[in-house]
Amino acid sequence: QLIELIHIGRSYEGRPLVIVKIESKEHAASVATETLVAQKKLKSKKQPKEANAVFIESGTHGAEWIGPATSLWMISELLRLIKSNKTTIDNEYIKNTTWYFMPILNPDGYVYSHKYDRFWRKTRSRHIARRNGIIDSAMTWLQQKKVATRVCYGVDLDRNWHYQWGKRGSSKTPCNEQYAGPGPFSEPETKALSEFLIDYRKQIKIYISLQAYGQIISYPMKANSSFNAERIDDFLDVAMVGTDGLRKQGSKSRYKIDSTSDLVENRSGCSDAFAAYEVGIPFSFTVQLADNGVHGYLLPSASIEPTARDAFEIITAMVDYI
Repeated sequence: QLIELIHIGRSYEGRPLVIVKIESKEHAASVATETLVAQKKLKSKKQPKEANAVFIESGTHGAEWIGPATSLWMISELLRLIKSNKTTIDNEYIKNTTWYFMPILNPDGYVYSHKYDRFWRKTRSRHIARRNGIIDSAMTWLQQKKVATRVCYGVDLDRNWHYQWGKRGSSKTPCNEQYAGPGPFSEPETKALSEFLIDYRKQIKIYISLQAYGQIISYPMKANSSFNAERIDDFLDVAMVGTDGLRKQGSKSRYKIDSTSDLVENRSGCSDAFAAYEVGIPFSFTVQLADNGVHGYLLPSASIEPTARDAFEIITAMVDYI
């Protein structure tokens, strides 16, 4: 009664790309009533509805198993709270919010990391890497061989988005771990999600990408424009509210805020920047989940619930604030 599964496309290897929508009956009914009233008031124009949805994406990189596990735990927790009517005046906003989750953006890489290579990061699309350079060309000519090519697999989905594609922190070499792809949205996974975000842009007020690891909250900076200090200050405020929310719940975990863009590796062509600066979603963050590097990607299963609970406290504090 509370969940709708939205199929937005298929991955390179044909796996379904699924978004989970959670909405309480009361909230769905109130949204329908508001829309009906708005239509009666304005026959010629559509009255813009206040954005009240949250979008959480995880599983961008195959090796980051904690992301999908965290999303699934949060889906379960939200359903438990809504179904049991345990929402109080303090967290009534949970019921009054529409929640969208994309637990696994990169299902091909996720499956490959389970079956063949635990540290596989990219998708599984096929790309040809050609040898280039003067020395390589001379050697090829001397040996009278055809131009040597090499098949490389995968694109880093967090470098494949349109905004600032192919700039710092990404690579145009197919065998590189940060390969941005032959062009923005070359991968069916990013293309499908970008189209969904554009279609639902008026509803979504915050976009969050769950990745691993480092326990860092970062937000995108706008490039090549006059520095929008006010918006960046808003991003910082919301991030600080998230870390305060975690602390108030008594968690021993500490998340740092990357306010100077030096805690997380250089990135371009990322989902958070696209959501903020091309789609126009008001708030956009990337949360690097646990841990601080003791286990790294090999986080023990006992850490799933505490990590997910911490992320839930951070995100719900942010949502309540905005």
